[in-house]
Amino acid sequence: MYPPEFFKDKDGKPAGYDIDVLNMVAKDLNVKLNIIDVPDNAANIANVQSGKADLVSAGLVNTPKRALVMNFTKGYVPYTQILMVPVSGGANSVSDLNQPGKKITALTASTAFFRAQLLFPKATVTPLAQDEALLSVATGKADACLVEDYLAKPFVAQHPNVKLMNNGAGVATEFGCWGVLAGDYLWWRWLDNWISYNIDNAQLPGMYTNTFGLNWVHPS
Repeated sequence: MYPPEFFKDKDGKPAGYDIDVLNMVAKDLNVKLNIIDVPDNAANIANVQSGKADLVSAGLVNTPKRALVMNFTKGYVPYTQILMVPVSGGANSVSDLNQPGKKITALTASTAFFRAQLLFPKATVTPLAQDEALLSVATGKADACLVEDYLAKPFVAQHPNVKLMNNGAGVATEFGCWGVLAGDYLWWRWLDNWISYNIDNAQLPGMYTNTFGLNWVHPS
């Protein structure tokens, strides 16, 4: 669970930005939304490939490897990746961290992990569960964590011994997409059109800002 994007509310029901957006899609299609709770993206993708699910809504970033097995829509949620470092003796630049002996953490199998490997070829980049990746910096086990800003900011607010490097300046911005069955062209294009329409009319940007407390970033 990654609040406020998707999580379970006090009654154990799916909630968050993704759920609100999917409810809008379901309303426009005049269908009932059925959320399938799975442990990871591999299970999400398998559900679409088997026909059990119509789309993956888990903030998947469109990568060449993933695009071999799914079609991806336009981005429906922006992710700005930033670096979280210790307050005491923390790095001030990417070059400070790209040194032998430096330890960088990121979420396992995420685009942040793959980007960290590109940014820090001289350092040791370790994939971990998200909470563990963040805590590794707070406990002095790692020198930095490459992570989405909406996850880093509340963590920093609760842990005064860590900070956002360069006041949270973005290292990269990517976009979470919906994944659909490869070859389902009409469904794919309908969703693309739906996203474009709701970005142009400011519906998605407004929901994003209200939910995340961050400014929407438009795809280039």
